[in-house]
Amino acid sequence: MKNLNKKIGFFGESIAKDYLIKKGYIILEENFICMKGEVDIITKKNNIISFVEVKTRNFDKFGKPLEAVDYFKKKKIINVALVYIQKYNLKDYFFKFDVLGVTISRDDVLINFIEDAFRL
Repeated sequence: MKNLNKKIGFFGESIAKDYLIKKGYIILEENFICMKGEVDIITKKNNIISFVEVKTRNFDKFGKPLEAVDYFKKKKIINVALVYIQKYNLKDYFFKFDVLGVTISRDDVLINFIEDAFRL
């Protein structure tokens, strides 16, 4: 089951990445990992760096993908973002936190992209 969840997650991140590229975002990093945690996708568009959390579900039985980004997950993403910002000295950029939900059904893929979903 864990392996299946990983495959679904990777598939969702691939869909998310393609979606973001089509929307004009440049992918800077995928699965950025540090001691504070991980961010799925980091993008740049104009002078804005976005930290994107991707949540994928293959059906709604366990809730919608975006419901999985709770207070603790947001805090972890923010802490990872602060490490990334400091590591690359990104003081000349604006930053935002986006959540991209991917719901996969038998015959469709639904994408729900929430820009600026939460703040520091």
